[in-house]
Amino acid sequence: MWGTANYESLKAPFEQAFTESGKPEKHRAAFRNSFKKKEFLKLSEEEQKQWADDAIEAHNMAKKAWEGSKEMSPPEAQAYVNTNLRSYDC
Repeated sequence: MWGTANYESLKAPFEQAFTESGKPEKHRAAFRNSFKKKEFLKLSEEEQKQWADDAIEAHNMAKKAWEGSKEMSPPEAQAYVNTNLRSYDC
């Protein structure tokens, strides 16, 4: 969630770091994950905990919606996610 919510501010620094790393394109995803983790760990413990709590809450909401609505069609489920979980940047 944090990485998605901060995508725009992380994009340019990530691209620069990846280019400077000299790693091949096939390692981009792994490099991005480690880059986001390093940036996330720069947050205070309080901020990290808040993001973790928000992620758990979003997960629990999605799980509850899924368990209570197992009869939704895929388009209905996607519409629910788009409408109700958008603020969580899942």
